[in-house]
Amino acid sequence: TGDDSPGLIARLSEALPKFDANIVRLNSESVPSDSGARFVLRMALAVPTAKAASCMATVANTASQLNLKCHWQQVG
Repeated sequence: TGDDSPGLIARLSEALPKFDANIVRLNSESVPSDSGARFVLRMALAVPTAKAASCMATVANTASQLNLKCHWQQVG
C-alpha cells in the first residue's frame, strides 16, 4: 500500500525469478484517501519453501524503497 506511481508492479516483481517464484494471482487498485489516491496491490505467490523467507524479505525491501507498506503471510 502506498502512493501510486508508474512501474510499481514491475519493480516489485523483478526479484521473483531469482527465487523461482511465480505470481499466481494479482489484484491492484487505486483507492481514495485523505492524501490522494493510494495504490493497493495484492499478490498470491508460489515460492519454494526454502526460498520463501528470502524472497519476501527482498520484496519487502523493494517495497520500502518505493515508500510502500508491505504485509505478507504464508498459507498452505
